[in-house]
Amino acid sequence: MARNMCARRPAAGLLLAACLLLAVAGSSAQSILQAIEAANLTLLAAGIRVSGLAATLNSTTGPNITLFAPTDAALLDMTASLGTDPTTLVGLGVAVQPIFTYHAIATPLLAANIPTGDTSLPTLNAGLNLTVSKAANGSVVVRSVGSDANVVRTDILASGSVVHVVDRVLIPFYTTVASAAMRNPQLSSLLSAVSSAGLATTLNNPNLTVTVFAPVNAAFTAGVTASIQAVNASLADVLTYHVLPARVPAAAVPTVATAVSTLNSMANLTVIRNNGSVTVTPLGATPATVIAANIPIGLNLPTSAEPRSYVHLVNAVLLPFYTTVANAAERAGLSTLLAAVQADGSLLASVTDPTFKGTVLAPSNDAFARALADLKINATTLLADKNNLRKILQAHVITSAAVRSSQLTDKQVVTTVGGANITVSKNGTAVTFTAGKSSAKVVLADVAAGPAIVHVIDYVLIPADVNLTTTGGGGGAAGMASPSVLTLLSSALAFLALFAFGRN
Repeated sequence: MARNMCARRPAAGLLLAACLLLAVAGSSAQSILQAIEAANLTLLAAGIRVSGLAATLNSTTGPNITLFAPTDAALLDMTASLGTDPTTLVGLGVAVQPIFTYHAIATPLLAANIPTGDTSLPTLNAGLNLTVSKAANGSVVVRSVGSDANVVRTDILASGSVVHVVDRVLIPFYTTVASAAMRNPQLSSLLSAVSSAGLATTLNNPNLTVTVFAPVNAAFTAGVTASIQAVNASLADVLTYHVLPARVPAAAVPTVATAVSTLNSMANLTVIRNNGSVTVTPLGATPATVIAANIPIGLNLPTSAEPRSYVHLVNAVLLPFYTTVANAAERAGLSTLLAAVQADGSLLASVTDPTFKGTVLAPSNDAFARALADLKINATTLLADKNNLRKILQAHVITSAAVRSSQLTDKQVVTTVGGANITVSKNGTAVTFTAGKSSAKVVLADVAAGPAIVHVIDYVLIPADVNLTTTGGGGGAAGMASPSVLTLLSSALAFLALFAFGRN
C-alpha cells in the first residue's frame, strides 16, 4: 500500500522522502551476497565467502550498510597491480577480510542521498575512511588509500542495505612505493626526484620488498640542493640511500644505535628507536626523525596479507656523504679539534661551509693528547692562548685546493692559510707532513667532506713561530679531562649540531 501511495502523490516532498526510506528498508528481501551474485559479481562473491564474511552478508536481518562492490574486471586489475592473481589472493582466506570490509560503510546511502562534494565516511575496516565525491551532475567517485573508483551502477537494494557497483577495487594500502609517492601530496618533491633519477620503474615494482625513509616536501631545502651540487653527487645515489633492502616496521627498529645497509652499497645509515620515536642518522650533517610510520605497501604474497614494504615519512633528506669538514670531524669523533676550532673561531666559516673547497689536516684526539704531553702543557692553556692556537690551527688548513693523497709529491712544499709552510714526504702511499717544530703521519687519507678533503693525522703540526709556555706538568689525558675543556667540547658539539640542523 505504501508503494501505491508513493505512485499516487509523487509531488509531496515529505512523502517522497518517506518513499525513499521505504524503498531501502522494505525493498527486495535478498541479502547483500545474493544481490552481488545476481549482479554477476562472481569474484567479489568468492572473495566474501573465503574471507569469512559470507554469514554476515548473506543475512537479511544483519546491520544495514552501503557496499561499494567492485566488478570482476576491477578485481583482476587489482591482483595484476599486486603482481599476483585471484587464486593466490583468495588463498589467503580470512587474512584478506580487511580489503572487503574497506568497501563497506555503516550507513545505507542511496545515490540520491550522497551529499554533493567530498564526504569522508568511516568504513567497517576500523580506523580507515573512504572519501565519497559527488559531482553536480550526480556522478560519484570513491577515493581510497590506494585507488579511486567510479560508481558505474547505483542503488542495488538488499533488504535495508544498498550496493553500488564500482570499476576499481578500493585498496586500503598503496600498491607500490611509487604509488605511495604519487598519491601522497607530501611526497611530490620526492616523486619528482625519483622520476629525474630514473628510479620510477624500480619503485613501481609490486614485488619489491623494501623500507623507504621518504623525505616530505619541506625536507627538500636549498641547503640540500647546494650540498648535492657541491660534490656533484648522483641523485640516484642519494635516493637509494633512503631505502633498506628489507621491510622494517617502526616497532622493529632497535633501541640501540644500529648501522643498517641501504640500496646505496657505499654507505650505511644508523637507526635507533627511543620512546617510540625513530631517528635516522646519515653520513651527512642532518639526522632525520620519522614523522609518520608504517605506511603499508602491497601484500607480502603469496604467504601473507601483511604489507610487503613500508614507507616511513621523515623530516630531512639523508645525504650519503659528509657535507662539511665539521660534519666529517664530528662523525669521526674528532672532538678535541672541534673544541679548538670553536675556541679560536677563525676557521668556523670554512669548516661549516658546504662549498669550502680546501684541504684540512685533522689531528685525532690521540694526536692532541700526545702533543700536549710532549709540550708539557694542558689543553686549557692551549685553548686560552689564542695567538698560538690560531697559528697551530691555521697550519692545518690549505685553502688553495682540495688535494687528495695521490696528488701529493715527495718534497712538495705547501703554504697553509696562516702562511706557514709544510713539507710533504711521500713513500709509496705513506704520507708525512712536516712543519717547523713537528711532523705528522696521515692515518686516514682522502675523506671527502663536501668538496673539501680531510686527511686525519697522528700528531699536531706546530709552526716555527709558535712558542708555548709549559705549565710544569704533562698535558695528556689529565689536561684533556679538565672541566673547562669538557665544557668547551660540549659547546662545540652542540654548536655544530645546531648549525647543521639550521643549514639543512
